[in-house]
Amino acid sequence: MGIRAHFAKTYKVEWDGGVFNYAAGSLYDYLTDNGLEDFHTSDEFDSYSEWEIDKSSLSAFIKREADKSPDEIVVERDEENQYTREEVLDTLQDWLEQAEPAIDYIKISWF
Repeated sequence: MGIRAHFAKTYKVEWDGGVFNYAAGSLYDYLTDNGLEDFHTSDEFDSYSEWEIDKSSLSAFIKREADKSPDEIVVERDEENQYTREEVLDTLQDWLEQAEPAIDYIKISWF
């Protein structure tokens, strides 16, 4: 018995081009204020947090939010960085579709 070191035999990360410029807090508020469940962040939430969102919870969130006004600004940093509900939901849906199928969550990093 003991605690042994283990390493990942397969570790592959491919990042997209990035979205929601400097709007981590606003996106976080939109998601959590509107009932997204199974949402985890690294220990201290800030603009550089690591996020993990359960795929089934995210899918349910997208379906619930899709019935609301698509043109409402739901995520924003300033006048140049504003995102409508439709833009946010389209991005979340794209992330779901492109996410690693072998795991049940999507991972988001801010950098």
